[in-house]
Amino acid sequence: MRSRLPIAALFLLLPSIHPARAEVPTALLLEGGTLPGAPPGHTIQSLNNTAVSHGTGYAVTVNSTDGLVTRSHAWGGNFPGAGTVLRTETSIEQYRQNSFETFFGISNALEVAYSPICDDTVNGFTSLDAVYLDDTKVMIEREPYPHLAGKYWSFGSRPGATAAGVPHFVGGITSTPGGSTQNRGLFYGFGATPLLLGGGSIVGLPDTLGHNSPTFDYRFSASGNHFIANVQTVTGSTLNDDHVVIDGAVVVVDGLPVSENGPVPASAGGLPNELWDNFDFMGITDAGRWMFTGDTNADVALDEIVVIDGRIVYREGDVLDGEVLAGAIEGAYMNAEGDVAFIWDIQGGAIEALYLDEQLLVREGDPVDVNGDGLADAGTALTDFTGISALTLSDRDPVDGSVRVYFTADFDSPPTAIAGTPSEPSEPTRALRSEARGLVGDEIDARERGAPGGRLVLEGYFVVVAFPSLTGVASPAPNGSPPTSEPLLSVSPNPFEPGEANIRFAAPAGRPVSIDVYDVAGRHVRNLVARGKLAGSSVAWDGRDDAGRDAAPGVYFVRMVSGTASESKRISLVR
Repeated sequence: MRSRLPIAALFLLLPSIHPARAEVPTALLLEGGTLPGAPPGHTIQSLNNTAVSHGTGYAVTVNSTDGLVTRSHAWGGNFPGAGTVLRTETSIEQYRQNSFETFFGISNALEVAYSPICDDTVNGFTSLDAVYLDDTKVMIEREPYPHLAGKYWSFGSRPGATAAGVPHFVGGITSTPGGSTQNRGLFYGFGATPLLLGGGSIVGLPDTLGHNSPTFDYRFSASGNHFIANVQTVTGSTLNDDHVVIDGAVVVVDGLPVSENGPVPASAGGLPNELWDNFDFMGITDAGRWMFTGDTNADVALDEIVVIDGRIVYREGDVLDGEVLAGAIEGAYMNAEGDVAFIWDIQGGAIEALYLDEQLLVREGDPVDVNGDGLADAGTALTDFTGISALTLSDRDPVDGSVRVYFTADFDSPPTAIAGTPSEPSEPTRALRSEARGLVGDEIDARERGAPGGRLVLEGYFVVVAFPSLTGVASPAPNGSPPTSEPLLSVSPNPFEPGEANIRFAAPAGRPVSIDVYDVAGRHVRNLVARGKLAGSSVAWDGRDDAGRDAAPGVYFVRMVSGTASESKRISLVR
């Protein structure tokens, strides 16, 4: 069993520091609040799945209501700007949209790929499945399928978009307009080019794709030059028909296909006689890095896994940032640089925790920021990560290397935390000021029904800004032991008092480095090493900022950059 205890885990184990994590989830939207850009009088009824672009875009699918009419929307913007409604139900040509599937995607230009349910106002057909990119129809149920004569679309689902705005989706076809689905595939572009289609072949597999394949678990890279998917072939058994496919070929690890009931190679971190079982969340980059989550036939306490580039990097039972992974993986997402965020049960499966690579960012029970001032609000507690596909991870910021983790979650709170007057909020949450002040009287009474002690239980759309380990996720050694490569950056002691922090750093080939300190909000605090100093050195931080002022006690990030390589460490300053 592997045990990874990053430096940051040391201070997390201290009882006096453990309850307050460095990263505070900040609410972008709250259930019950008004939705900027929605029709007048509409409040947020439910928050659904999230999406990110490969720029600074963020979005979430939302249902709003005025008590009589419910509307579906895609809402978002460019971080750190304020969000607004990007798409809402509308009529395009003869089709009147009624509601949106919660799965969707956005391009760098904030074009929305979405799947509405439509009524045909000319021919009288209702409840038609469709896929659009903004106002452009990609497919709609009952219309002819463009690549086979005598075939028609039967459904479209799980739409997404590349950075440049090329749509993709899983869809079904039938031989009768309005008939049941007879085959399905993975389609790309406005012409719906079939990349995978039931009855077709997969390179490296002897059997053809089943007519219910691919499954809905797939992902495209930013430019669309790669895709990864879970497919099923006709093997005659449901026990060995699932496979992981990249660009139309089965994934091979150490000469063996990644197929259900196939062996997990020891060099990939497999245990004796371990077999692949289920495949779930997936990701792939333009550079060809890839990941999937799933489980194996190993003991129930060891079977949940995260696989990156053909190696089991995280396994149930591992210790990550002071907690033992236990139970199910509830969500995972890979960004364009190969960083991975995931939600996994900890503490014997009792609570869920959000990780970025090996950093524990947020766990159930942690406080949240509901008024947008960047600080945890007293008495609040995250109670449940929600949604099937509610977790997304931005690409790295080109300036400071930070990433933004977006998710939806339930939290509970005393009414005062919602109705109180916040300090000046950041731009993405500026609209929450009026909602926080206005959620009083009858609205609070309605919301606190069933909540113990008169507390509110609400759902929120949250963002956490964090610094990943920018050298990427290391793969384990063939025997499953931790990686043996030395870190680029180390800090000791941790926590530290002013003048005590000794920062050692190294970079390949003796390249020059720079080292800076940031606070948890990503603000620059101190430059410790100007770009140009050679590697293989150490420096101390005295706990002061660039102006010589004492930095406040709390958590900070030390970040080193050397050419294209970089590394960040989380440290705690005590006074």
